[in-house]
Amino acid sequence: MKKLYLSILFIASLCSVFAQEQQEASAAQANNPLANMTALNFQNYYMPVLNEAPSEAYMNTTWIRYARPFSEGKLLLRI
Repeated sequence: MKKLYLSILFIASLCSVFAQEQQEASAAQANNPLANMTALNFQNYYMPVLNEAPSEAYMNTTWIRYARPFSEGKLLLRI
């Protein structure tokens, strides 16, 4: 019975080490600006009333951004 507990503890510790290494690798990939990932972002900036303008004036700006690395991470395309 004691050997069973020790073997379960050993397997659990190996799984924990593997998960931690995998998490560190994915964090490094997420922080790399030239990682092999495609990004598509949508942003909307809305300001209901501009300063010193009539009450009917407002500002509404929409941004659509696309980013993708090419040439094995040597070139980054941003549109």
